[in-house]
Amino acid sequence: MELKPAVPQGINPSIYLLKKVVTPPRGPVNDVVTEVPVHFGKKMSRTVSHVQILPDGVVVPVETVY
Repeated sequence: MELKPAVPQGINPSIYLLKKVVTPPRGPVNDVVTEVPVHFGKKMSRTVSHVQILPDGVVVPVETVY
């Protein structure tokens, strides 16, 4: 699983849109829900307060790292 910038971005410049991309595993798998940690980092030229993950619509606050 990975997060990629959504194209196009939305109309609210303070919310950065990311698209969730899920790649199915190869080979046989068990029918089990598994949590997978994902991270996304990008140096921004504008102030972003939140990120929205599509298509789920989950909105999370942005953590600024210096």
